[in-house]
Amino acid sequence: MTTLNYIPFDSHVHFRRGAMLRTVVPYTARQCWGAVVMPNTATPHILTPDDADAYRNEILFASHPVVGENFVPLVTGYLTPKTDPIDIAHGYKKGKWHGMKVYPPGATTHSNEGVAARDLLTHPALPVMADIGMPLLLHPEVNALHGDIVDPYDRERLFVDTLEELLYRYPTLRLSVEHVTDEATARFMMSYGKTGQVVCTITAQHLLFDRRDLHEDGWQPHLFCYPILKRKKSRDAVIALATGGFGFVSAGTDSAPHPTHAKERAAGCAGGVFSAHIMVELYAQAFANAGALDKLEAFLCVNGPRFYGLKPCPGTVNIVESARAIDAMIAIEGGDKLRPFGFHEDPSKAFKLRYRPIFH
Repeated sequence: MTTLNYIPFDSHVHFRRGAMLRTVVPYTARQCWGAVVMPNTATPHILTPDDADAYRNEILFASHPVVGENFVPLVTGYLTPKTDPIDIAHGYKKGKWHGMKVYPPGATTHSNEGVAARDLLTHPALPVMADIGMPLLLHPEVNALHGDIVDPYDRERLFVDTLEELLYRYPTLRLSVEHVTDEATARFMMSYGKTGQVVCTITAQHLLFDRRDLHEDGWQPHLFCYPILKRKKSRDAVIALATGGFGFVSAGTDSAPHPTHAKERAAGCAGGVFSAHIMVELYAQAFANAGALDKLEAFLCVNGPRFYGLKPCPGTVNIVESARAIDAMIAIEGGDKLRPFGFHEDPSKAFKLRYRPIFH
């Protein structure tokens, strides 16, 4: 048995809006005392401090029946070419949002209003954010280059130059490199990672799987996400980064729910893995595979909130060995279904969990 002395914290999660949000928020709230919530919600995006307030209230309404007032959503804003730096600073100082997220246009779900890597370096918000200490959260990919769409397996590697240029131009800017997947980005973090200033998040799926798994027994839509799974050598580099005991690396599930009909359609499979329901189990399994369960507590509970100026939340979580599998779909209000990661109609093909968290 492994014991955590703090409650987990998810540094990167998607809740969507409406019925989907009401369905998925409780899964995170039952395991985490807080989470950093992404702003690409589509209806609408979180573009202003008032949007952030409304979104926070929607999340709290969904979490209260489960944990009362004990869940803390840290809402982020969506950086667009038109985002007003004055609004950014006002919202941050008032505690309405806790960072700005930048998406390369077209790189992931609801990202078309984002800022391309070539334009990010001169965005007027960046010097303001550097001055007030507001974090910039990066989807670290180059989606298009010289008018051509970039190979999805190369997009993150090509963004490393932008990361280095950001640090050169804005040496005090606080950066969170989200969902690291590539060995080049892992090397960048090993060189430049600095607790409190340059940090990164890592998902469970990028620790447990590589791109070979996408094709095992045919295409696996429920492992398809952005950034896409990479080669084994990249996965190995990311595992070493996650389990190395560094204070600048934390858990960010990037749990991204889509109704089953959007994941299992004939064309245009939605990108995203819904993993919030077994967040602790998946990370425990990945760290156990690496012989690093002793490093799990800091990664899962301490490093993430510290970057946002928060103390870890004391509590006891016993992680016990308990073989099991997910055995049911999740119903969404209105008739849609959500396939939780790990579930399969054929029990022999379900993902085999080895651990179960017991919260005290």
